[in-house]
This record gives sequence, C-alpha cells and structure tokens, in this order.
Amino acid sequence: FGATEAGMSSRFGSISPADYHCVPAPNRFGWRSATMKQSRAISSPGPWKGTVQVRARLSNGLRVCLLPSSRAPVASTALFYGAGASRDRPDATGTAHFLEHMMFRGSRSYGAGEIDALTQSMGGSNNAFTSHDCALYQFSFASDRWQTALRLEADRMRGLLLDPELFEAERSVILEEISWHEDDPWDSLEQTVFAKLYGGHPYSKPILGTHGTVKRITLERLREFHERFYTPENAVLVIAGDVGRDALDKVALEFGHLSPGAGAPSAAPASPVPRAASRLRRSKGEISRLLLAMPGPAATEEDFAPLRLAAGVLGLGRASRLHRKLVDEDPMLSSVSVDVTETLVGGAFLVAAEVLPGVGESQVDESIRRELEELAESPPSEEELSRVKRLVFNDWVFSHQQTHQRATTAAVAIGLFGDGYLMNQLRALRRAVPADIRRVSATYLRPADVGITGWSRAEESDR
Repeated sequence: FGATEAGMSSRFGSISPADYHCVPAPNRFGWRSATMKQSRAISSPGPWKGTVQVRARLSNGLRVCLLPSSRAPVASTALFYGAGASRDRPDATGTAHFLEHMMFRGSRSYGAGEIDALTQSMGGSNNAFTSHDCALYQFSFASDRWQTALRLEADRMRGLLLDPELFEAERSVILEEISWHEDDPWDSLEQTVFAKLYGGHPYSKPILGTHGTVKRITLERLREFHERFYTPENAVLVIAGDVGRDALDKVALEFGHLSPGAGAPSAAPASPVPRAASRLRRSKGEISRLLLAMPGPAATEEDFAPLRLAAGVLGLGRASRLHRKLVDEDPMLSSVSVDVTETLVGGAFLVAAEVLPGVGESQVDESIRRELEELAESPPSEEELSRVKRLVFNDWVFSHQQTHQRATTAAVAIGLFGDGYLMNQLRALRRAVPADIRRVSATYLRPADVGITGWSRAEESDR
C-alpha cells in the first residue's frame, strides 16, 4: 500500500497516476523560524542520522514533514495537493490532469521548459502524477542543491503563468494521450468497469477527461482551479534524504511569504453508493481479459487492512490461491492479480486476469467466484496468513528503498489520511488474524450481489 510509483504493486494502485511527467536523473534539524510551529524539537548538534521525523506547519497553512537520512548524498521533495480529479466539475473532467501538464509550462521566474532543463542540468530528476484524490510533484537532487526544488515549487504554486499558446499546444498532447488510453485494452476496460461500479460518483470519471470535456476546458477554468486548490493550506511538503539542520529554515524562506489562499477547499465527495451486480462485454486486443470489481472500504476504515490481506491470500505470489489453482494446477489463466484500492472514500476490491485461448467466460467466472466464497468459508490458516504478511511487509520495504519513494508515500499518506496513517496500517496488518479475513471476505467478496464483471474478449474470439 502507499503510492510511490506507477506499477509498484499492480496496475490497480489506488493512487495510481493517470500519467507521469518525468525527467530522469543521469545517476546519482533544528530550526529558528518564527513563521512555523515546531512539533518535535532537535536538540543534539551534528549530522542527522535518520532517526528523527520533524513535522511543522507554516503560518500560511503549509504542512511540512522532514525524513532525514544520511545513507546517500541525495534529497527528494514531494509536494502533495488535495487537488485530484474528483475536484473536477462534471462538465470539465480532466481539469486537474490538464493543470498538472501546465505546471511545467512556465511560471513567474521560469519559462516554458526551463524547469525540466534546470533539473537535468543539475543532475536531478522530477516527476508528477494526478489521481482522483490528489496531485503530486516530486524532485530529487544531490544533497548540496536540493533547495532548488523549493524555489521551483514555490514559484509555480502561486505564480503559474498559463500562456494561451502553450495551453492549446498542451491540449493537443492530452487529446492524443486520451486516444492512447482508449486504445489500450486494459486501460479502456478499467475505465468502463469503474464507470459502472461508481455510477455518478467522481471516481467513475476518467482522470484524463474525455475528448469532449478536454476540448471544452478553458484557460480561465484552469486558472480558477489553480487559484482554489494550489495553495499552502491545501498542500503537504515532504523532504526526505540528506538534508541539513537548516532545512526548515529553507522551507520558510521559500514558502513563508506565500498567501494561504482563498479558504479551505470544499469537503471530499461522499462515499459512493454500492451498485447492483452487472456484466460488461467488449472486444479489444489479442487476448481475453477479465476485470472483476466489488465495492470496498475507504483506506481509513477498520476493514481495509484485513481486506488487503485477503487480497494477498488470493493473489499475492505463486503460492496464492488463485494463482496456484487457476494458473498452475488447472490452467485457464496466464496471469492473475488482486488488489484493493487505497482511496479517500469508498474503495474497490479488484481481480484482474488474462485468460488462456479457448477458455470460456463462464468457466473463469465460476472458478473465481468459488475461490472468493471459499475464503469466507475456509479462512487462511495461521501459516498461510503469516506467509502473506511476510510478502506484504517485504514488498513494503523493497518499494521504499529509494529516497523519492519514501517522500512520495509520506506526502500522500499525510495529505489524504492524516498523521500516523502508515504506522496504523502496518500495525493493523500485523495484528490481523484468520477470523478477520473470514469476516471481511464475507462482507465484501460477493460478486453475485455487487460485482461488476468486465470482459474484454480477444477480437478474433468474438462471436
């Protein structure tokens, strides 16, 4: 769990980006400011050893978290905004994602393309993504120049230019991107299933928007979105890595003078209403694909952690139940993955599979349904659950070895779910017992009642 990079655990990461803006790298706490409130003091002098987290808040509302580590001479920043696609107006879906593109197209101090050029010239990297719940911007630099990221971010937070000619050029890029996603069998199937699962809820809308909505987005609409949501009080800044004891002073210098904004944004959308079970069928691509989606809990609900373990029992690793039975023992699938989306409001439990040639829909549907029901009737043994927990924790460690991964995960977790969320999730996973897996499986894994079953059949197999 946690959003670090596209494809970290599966294609269905809940904070999974619609796309990434990316410039790759070539290779490679005490404080005094009166504009902040200190949440934990550092009293010992000398270099930071990565044993302390510092959380602070500027007077303009910007939340700051430092994750110091001297393991490598690198520092990464991750700037979170509560400005995802769920904030788009219904007639202007794609606005949040469009703005992500424009954040690299010029601000008061940096012209179009200069952010990427400067990043590359200094041996750094940058990245950005938009999800339904948030937008995030990330930089990584050597530790002697990481404050460059602060200057870049502060300048475009309140000084974005939005040039009309560049706006139209970027619109063309996004329209091509939408076409690419519509042509991709998995992306188009996922959007079709989510549209049905979430009904009229904002999560049902494509993050990229549609050709029609993107063509209608105006420059003024982008400007209004930026002014409303790209404010210090709607942001979280995480800095991880080899930073000095004056890191918070540097943050205050670059961000402290910015105005807080026009007031706190409106509340997040209400939880989606579960839909009745239904089937969707289409033909695209050279192989048949299945996506089964069922309503799940929000990430902060009690059932989320044990439901993640249920997903692991079913689909994590070659010893998982679905892989062992439907890929190895009685082959009907070439691959299968199971995931739970990690979202601000109602999530989804997802089973995705690629089907071997000649295997019928009803055979796959029935086999998966039987395995889901069996998990509620026959929960995992202590040994099976321990295996899944080890894999989950190992994946967690492996996916957070890089400084930028730790910064990104922390920024999203604090911004969406609050302080302590990650540690609470780890504790909940650790204390879960087989009875918890049985309970959540019986509650959520009911494809016949609430499942949206989406089939994308190989074009030559369509009759």
